[in-house]
Amino acid sequence: MMEENIQAVKEIAAIHRVALGEKSVNELVAIVEKKEYRREHVFFKQGQINYYFYYIQRGMIRQFYYKKGKDVTEHFSHEGNMAVNIESLYHNQPSHLCMETIEDSVIYFILYSKLEKLCRQYPDISLLYERIIE
Repeated sequence: MMEENIQAVKEIAAIHRVALGEKSVNELVAIVEKKEYRREHVFFKQGQINYYFYYIQRGMIRQFYYKKGKDVTEHFSHEGNMAVNIESLYHNQPSHLCMETIEDSVIYFILYSKLEKLCRQYPDISLLYERIIE
């Protein structure tokens, strides 16, 4: 499990073109949580507050909302992408969006409050965060 988390952190850094030091990798590994979902699993529901960044290691997800009883897709994220409900995360407010896997997926959850603390301690993690939100 630890090796998988190390690999995921290194993938995130490589995708965003950031060289992380060994200490930074270890700190990030400590805050990521791997979850595996079957297709059509809603892992974030309307009305919840988003506290995470999501790294899609395998599979695909969509962000959607309901309008007049129908779901409307707002955004897709696929393998190698990060996903986040930025408004809910930054404003600490319930979201109008849902997130659902549309394929069997492996998703790494990164708790924003812990990432934020690491950004203050490690310049390379701060740079990674900046690149993620670009």
